[in-house]
Amino acid sequence: MTNDSEEERISNLLANKHICTRCLLRFRGLRDADVYCLKNDEILLQFKSFSPKKATTVRGCFSCFGILDDSMAQEHADAIMKAIDESKFEFADFLGQLSLCPSFAIHQKLIELFLAAEGIADVRTTPMKQAWKWTCGPILEERLGKLYSMDSRFNVHIQTQTDSANELCVRLMSLFETAKAKRIRRTTFTQAEVNGALSRVSLEKLIEICGPWRPLVGLDIVVTLLHEPIFIGGRYNKLSRTLPQSPWLVDGERRRDSSVEELISVPIREWLHCTATTFSSSGREDVDVRTLGRGRPFLIECLNPQLVNSIAANTHRIEETINSRTSEIRVSYLTVIPKDKTDTIKIGEEDKTKTYRALCYCPAGIDDGELARLCAIGTLDLIQKTPVRVLHRRPLLDRRRTIFSMNYQLVDERHFYMELKTQAGTYIKEFVHGDLGRTTPNVTDLLGKETDILSLDVLEVDVEWPPACLLAADKAVMTSDDSP
Repeated sequence: MTNDSEEERISNLLANKHICTRCLLRFRGLRDADVYCLKNDEILLQFKSFSPKKATTVRGCFSCFGILDDSMAQEHADAIMKAIDESKFEFADFLGQLSLCPSFAIHQKLIELFLAAEGIADVRTTPMKQAWKWTCGPILEERLGKLYSMDSRFNVHIQTQTDSANELCVRLMSLFETAKAKRIRRTTFTQAEVNGALSRVSLEKLIEICGPWRPLVGLDIVVTLLHEPIFIGGRYNKLSRTLPQSPWLVDGERRRDSSVEELISVPIREWLHCTATTFSSSGREDVDVRTLGRGRPFLIECLNPQLVNSIAANTHRIEETINSRTSEIRVSYLTVIPKDKTDTIKIGEEDKTKTYRALCYCPAGIDDGELARLCAIGTLDLIQKTPVRVLHRRPLLDRRRTIFSMNYQLVDERHFYMELKTQAGTYIKEFVHGDLGRTTPNVTDLLGKETDILSLDVLEVDVEWPPACLLAADKAVMTSDDSP
């Protein structure tokens, strides 16, 4: 903050420059939330040096375009209340965020250069966004009945725009544009570009750009309400051999009516009233592969959710909704996942193990002895080139994978089941038939007989998901919710 004599000089220099009371405080370097939240008249009483001639009493301000005016703050609160009333957002507290168009930076730079030219060399202006928070925060707290919190997950965002914003930027940037750039005639610029130009411009040029000192109004605002994402995790069983994991589109046309992702995500979006969801899982299965046992771990990121208060207590009801709508999948262990736990689903992705059951076919016939000798091999190290069937979407690589154990069950002289425990990422179909020699060793070569795979099931994905601590907490919430 500047010293007392400099503060008085700043007030005198900005007298009759159509600077509002709170902007006078900003340029004096005052950083006291208890002062900015006072009414305009109360600030004038506290700061005797602020005569009516020094702080504009007319709506509008050459520096802030009236955004720090008492009545403008109330208008902002009205706009925010309207946006919240028209939404379904649930929140315990809130954070206000202000985005300023470049006009503010241009006018502030002019005032700082003016003060510097008058001998105020070290102008430590309080940031506009900070002053707005101190001014509007208490008003919003009162109107919303909620606390303003820097740690809030609910963000009230205000974007400002003035009629002259683009025109001012074009005038400023034209001072430094090359002849080629001028021919392009850009009308929009980033804040970084504007700041770069302001670091080189003179006071005289800025006065030409901004025009005479006058009270400025005409500020438009757009209110956007944003809630931080919520993450919901669980496991799914895929019981269909015709259902893809994600929407299957070829040249923009659907090849299947639905997908695992949609069957899970749509009910969650409906429950939370979120704008969108993103789906991830611990690996993926082919369309014709089922996932049985405990199921495959998955995570849903819910973007900008609105109905958030009761989600933790109602995950079992969401499960019921998902499972009642389809017979192709089943969801279990549905749990709210804290953001700092979401990486668990991907940690050690190549080190985890998976267990499969494959129904195999040997045209030449097979017996117990041959299968017993095959399974007695135990651990088996493979080299798998990218399979022909996925080569169009994955790079050509040699992947080293491990089969940890093999067991068999003979069905008849040509059919048998193999249960395989493998390293994650192993291509099981190719391990059985060899993929034209691209996977070595393979069952066909080890048996010395052509062998193919008829069906495949995932029996286990060995990942602790959801984390055990969250499952215990979720169970406690459900018990409490169901108690009389």
